[in-house]
Amino acid sequence: MSLRLPILALAALTLAQPALAEGPTPEAQAELDVCVEKAGGADLAIKDCYVALANAEDARLNANWEQLIKAAGGKNSDVGAALLNEQRAWIAYKEAACIHYLARGGTLDRLQGQLCYTDLITRRADELAELADFYQETYSPE
Repeated sequence: MSLRLPILALAALTLAQPALAEGPTPEAQAELDVCVEKAGGADLAIKDCYVALANAEDARLNANWEQLIKAAGGKNSDVGAALLNEQRAWIAYKEAACIHYLARGGTLDRLQGQLCYTDLITRRADELAELADFYQETYSPE
């Protein structure tokens, strides 16, 4: 019964997460799936899997950011400066958005907090990719 509770809780947490527009790369998702399976239902081990995914998604976010800024005419352009202000505001939001999960400090709370944090990064990486495509197609057609 003690193993069943973390597995059921993880299933509930996974179902509670909204679907992503694009989500992690297939490679990153495959690595996450293997990691979660190896974790064997241990909340903290699963959290570590999502930490690794968050790191991979953060790298994708940064690459998408660089493409966006280039497509928008650079950081010193009007659009680039506006995007930089937006990104700074998003970073502040990201740092504060999931902290409420950590208020009680339990292992399941830490897992939920990491799921929230990873989801935010993944969504922003997707959003930046879409914006980069928009600016590339609209202002830099080749």
